[in-house]
Amino acid sequence: MIEIRINVTQDRLDMLTVEEMVAVEDVGAGKINLRLLRDVVAKFIVDDQGVYCAPADAFRVINHLLRPQFHEVVKEFFAAVNSTAVNPTTDGN
Repeated sequence: MIEIRINVTQDRLDMLTVEEMVAVEDVGAGKINLRLLRDVVAKFIVDDQGVYCAPADAFRVINHLLRPQFHEVVKEFFAAVNSTAVNPTTDGN
């Protein structure tokens, strides 16, 4: 399998558009927009030095994955998101 490195940080998550956040949320509800999910995951792919890949480079790698391979990358992505995401807090009101 092609090795894909993912780096999820809060700063990078904050760069997602509302449309992309909805796509991520939809996966949890069992609704998958594969194209949008690919685009979201691509934003978190890094090279050997930990530098985020240009979109064209990330798409080139992702687009050659087989379905089971992409499924594993998506699982890794969501595990990283779950361990990184900051839950909103309230001020008690």
